[in-house]
Amino acid sequence: DPSGPEQEIFEVIDRHDLNITAILLTNAFFFKCQGITTIWEYCEKPPIWLGKQDKGLWGRMEDQPNLLKFNKENSAYHETCANIPRITHWMEHGDELPSLGGFAIHLPGLSKGFFGFHFPDHKLFVIGDAIDKGQLGRCDYYCSNLDDLRQSVVKRVLPLPEDTVLLCAQTVSSVSIERKFN
Repeated sequence: DPSGPEQEIFEVIDRHDLNITAILLTNAFFFKCQGITTIWEYCEKPPIWLGKQDKGLWGRMEDQPNLLKFNKENSAYHETCANIPRITHWMEHGDELPSLGGFAIHLPGLSKGFFGFHFPDHKLFVIGDAIDKGQLGRCDYYCSNLDDLRQSVVKRVLPLPEDTVLLCAQTVSSVSIERKFN
């Protein structure tokens, strides 16, 4: 998810001489669009991937601040969301990630089209908000479903090798830790 301080992202890209081949979005919430246009243009307009089950959510981008009850301080999002690039690939479970050696894993719960990105050769799973070390992740939005999130974690995360590292939105965990505490 390319939201956040664009300059820091540009510095990492330049420092490591990275060639960005795709922008992968875990979900279609409007706060994911903050900075996406600038980053997309800086990276020479790579394809943008999003779960196909979030098509409707992406289409309601400008309505989301109201639906999610964000206050007026977040009105900058309304302006940012008006000019976002189009999604070029609607992900499905198991899609191979371009030139990365990983797979898109559908993890419904936070949203219907929430995805994580599994890199089995590196024992790494970029899981975002689905897990927050030792507990299930966020599930407090109008379109979230706690039962779906729980099933996603039980069926698609916990069966992975126990030494798989989980990159959560705010923390780092492992399958071993989540088997004990989640």
